[in-house]
Amino acid sequence: MANILVCDDERSICEMLDIALRREAHKVETVTSGQAAKKKIDGAIYDVIVTDIKMPVTSGIEVLRYAHQVSPDSAVILITAMDVYEAAVQAVKAGGACD
Repeated sequence: MANILVCDDERSICEMLDIALRREAHKVETVTSGQAAKKKIDGAIYDVIVTDIKMPVTSGIEVLRYAHQVSPDSAVILITAMDVYEAAVQAVKAGGACD
C-alpha cells in the first residue's frame, strides 16, 4: 500500500485516479492545483505524487521540482492530456522524470 497524492486541475481526473488507486488498496489524497499540492507535500510524506503537467498558476513541472527538493524519495509521475513534447523535455531536465 502506497501513500499517493494526485494533483490535477480537472476534478474528474482526480476522482477517476482516486477510485482506481483506492481499489488497489492505496491511500490517496487529491488536490486541484499545484499550490495545494505543494502545501500537501510540506505536510506529509508521499510514496508517489501524480500531477498534471499543464495547470494554471503552478505547473506540474513546478510541483516536480518542489517535490524533489522537499521530499526527494517521492516518485513523481507527470500526466497530460496534451501532446506536449516540450513539457516532457522540461520534466526530464528538471531532474526527476524519465522518458
